[in-house]
Amino acid sequence: NKRIQELHEVSITTLKGKKKDLFFHIDYINNLTEEKIGAIILATDITLFKKESLKMQQKEKLIALGQMAAGIVHEIKNPLTAIKGFSQLIKYKDQDEKMREYAAMIDRETEIINNFISDFLTFARPSPPDLKQISLNKIVKSMKLIIDTNTFIRDIKVSFDLSPVDKLIVADANQLRQVILNIVKNAMEAVVDNEGSEIKISTKYHRRTKEMSVTIYNNGKAMTAEEKLMVGTPFFTTKAKGTGLGLSICFQIIKEHNGRIEIESEEGVGTSFIVYLPCAT
Repeated sequence: NKRIQELHEVSITTLKGKKKDLFFHIDYINNLTEEKIGAIILATDITLFKKESLKMQQKEKLIALGQMAAGIVHEIKNPLTAIKGFSQLIKYKDQDEKMREYAAMIDRETEIINNFISDFLTFARPSPPDLKQISLNKIVKSMKLIIDTNTFIRDIKVSFDLSPVDKLIVADANQLRQVILNIVKNAMEAVVDNEGSEIKISTKYHRRTKEMSVTIYNNGKAMTAEEKLMVGTPFFTTKAKGTGLGLSICFQIIKEHNGRIEIESEEGVGTSFIVYLPCAT
């Protein structure tokens, strides 16, 4: 009998909502008249292999990026500190109002550069998460005051809707707060010029996939399909003075937590960033 072999690589989603990468090896069995009379299919789960391979590639990139970052910081930090120091000195010592205004402008611009460098270092040299079993609802509650204060100043209505089912997740509380605050900050910038600006923050338990999620919704301008695909890519931003590193760091942190970030955006409705994190048990 003649046998025809085929090799395929496919991605599937299980009934529990988990993505699996499989390697299919198919043998078709033909009879003497070349008719297919059967097939043998062997499937191998290569999800872990691919995941480890991608981790290794990412690690190599981050090592190179980290080395480059160290050089950049060394070359920029020292003169930046001097510029900032002298601009502050001029701002407080010079009697000429115009010179003080120029010094304040220099101070603001150097602060922008300093923030960019800090974001770049965080992206290039991410610190490993300190994972503990924590409550997502408690994390959001602990941030309510700072979010309320910032939205009140900008005249943005904010509401919270916490899940009655609050399963523990395994996460780094500080890193998770950083992700939520960064997404909320972007949401505030998206609605700041709107009338009736609104942000909604909600948590939910997903029984089928055993995940907790936090959704940050804003009623600002919807994102295009291209923008949704590019979100999280380093240096991609739709903001005039943005760097794109903030959301890149968020995506990186959540990936380290074995979670994911999904985006829903519709014209006339708004945009939601949904952070999914696996439950501890």
